[in-house]
Amino acid sequence: MPDGAPVPDPRTAPIPYLPLEQHGVIGNGRTAALVAADGTVDWLCAPDFDGTVLFGALLDVQRGGFWRVGPAVRRVGVQHYDTDNRLSTRWTNNEYELVVTDALGPGPAVVRRVECLRGSVRCGSRIQLAVNFSPVDWRQCSPPLHAWSSCGAFGIEGGTMQLLAGDSVWLTLSSEGAPISDDEACARLFSIPHDRPGARASGHPLTRSEMVLRTLQYAPTGAMVAAPTTSIPERIGGGWNVDYRLCWVRDSSLAMTALIRLGDRGPAERYLKWLTTLGSQHTAPLQTLYDIRGGERPTRRERRDLEGYRGSKPVRFGNHAFRQLQLDIFGYLADCALTLIEAGGICPPEVWQLLETCARFVADHWREPDHSLWELPAMRHYTSSRVMCWVTLDRVTRIGAHLSQPVDKGWADTASAIRDEVLAAGWNAAMGAFTQTLGGRTLDASALLIPIYGLLPAGDPRVLATIDRIADRLTIDGFVYRFDPTTMPELDQIPLGESEGAFVPCTLWLATVYRLLGRTRVADAIVGAIDQVAGSTGLLGEAVDPRTKTFAGNFPLGFSHAEYIRTAFTS
Repeated sequence: MPDGAPVPDPRTAPIPYLPLEQHGVIGNGRTAALVAADGTVDWLCAPDFDGTVLFGALLDVQRGGFWRVGPAVRRVGVQHYDTDNRLSTRWTNNEYELVVTDALGPGPAVVRRVECLRGSVRCGSRIQLAVNFSPVDWRQCSPPLHAWSSCGAFGIEGGTMQLLAGDSVWLTLSSEGAPISDDEACARLFSIPHDRPGARASGHPLTRSEMVLRTLQYAPTGAMVAAPTTSIPERIGGGWNVDYRLCWVRDSSLAMTALIRLGDRGPAERYLKWLTTLGSQHTAPLQTLYDIRGGERPTRRERRDLEGYRGSKPVRFGNHAFRQLQLDIFGYLADCALTLIEAGGICPPEVWQLLETCARFVADHWREPDHSLWELPAMRHYTSSRVMCWVTLDRVTRIGAHLSQPVDKGWADTASAIRDEVLAAGWNAAMGAFTQTLGGRTLDASALLIPIYGLLPAGDPRVLATIDRIADRLTIDGFVYRFDPTTMPELDQIPLGESEGAFVPCTLWLATVYRLLGRTRVADAIVGAIDQVAGSTGLLGEAVDPRTKTFAGNFPLGFSHAEYIRTAFTS
């Protein structure tokens, strides 16, 4: 082990705003941290996903906090996961091989192991804490933090130190209430087993998607955040910046369905039971979203004083969409519950009561306009919302049969009426496609939900024509956009490919439908293109810019990983 005091070096600051795909994520069941491939922890809220921002350089490299550990001469390494709870960043050249391995323990506690595997390297470390983007000394933070290094001041006071082959250093930053301050405690955290029902072999792409979904679940309640970040833009320099550290009923239901497919029913059972405890600000039995504790009003606020990711303002906390009516959410919830029951899961009476209430609401309100799954500003009669209303009544009726529970005899007629309306008013013969709105002329990738959820089979001529239109008009280099904004007067008239990235879940919907059609080579090519953008970690963002093959939007996105799993299980 080297000795001597660390030497200050200004080069230990992070590389500003590395691409999202050059990040890994680590979590502890309450919050998550992003670690950039230069060895920088550039995002961490504590103690929970929506808590105080301690490391926020991801959104403002000057005012946001960070903790960088790596070669003193800043370089981008290669990241991969050793296990579900350990992320490694590796730097290799002719002179040395250096590895920094990170995990997030309770507290939260950031635990980092620095190892020189070959040669000799000067390693740098620098902690810059910023509480909600106000820089403070970590020693003066409230509540107090505890920093520890197995090598004296290195890693705590900053500076650099020469490491030789075989040298290793433990570094920790934790709350005073749960300090990790010895080699054995660090090693115990690193060796926590993550045995799970249905788990895939290490390195399998589904392992990464499963890990992300588990990382996004908030252990105290069973809620799941859509992503651990806020305000990562859907277009660099744009203003469509949203807080995703909240629980969407749609995204969470999709995520739980994916975990059931992977063989684990427990998270879904807990999530569904949690939903039964929630209130609503509306006449609907559930809101579009809640905070992670079940709070009904996560009011949005802005920080226009912050730079934003790569200059994309404003930075937002909270989300106004809790006020919106989105009728589709009940379909995703009902499909999740049916998947759970068919897999042998438990549906207690209170969950059945909630499902019955949701079905009754949909039967009474399906003709009303809403904001759609895209949370658009104009309330209209969106085709995809009608499709998911049909799913709600179809799935809840089937659940009732499984549970030997009586259901409203009128629901079957209502479901039939909804289906007839979709087929009549949602289909535009002149366009040769199902449209975004009933009687409309705008193409929308959400029409792919029609075969995915079984309102029509994938081989139906109208579905085949819609697939062709989407592949022709909403796709660039195999990546699928939600819609063309130039066809929607209420949106900025920015051409397709310039307004936002191609939406990863939509792209995976197309792959899923191709699998339903038996066109597996085409589906595999689409998934392979997404894998290529994801790189060595396998983490998926919200959108892809086909021009640069980089991710955009909040990261990593649970919705994307849930659809990745769906595609893999579709045949």
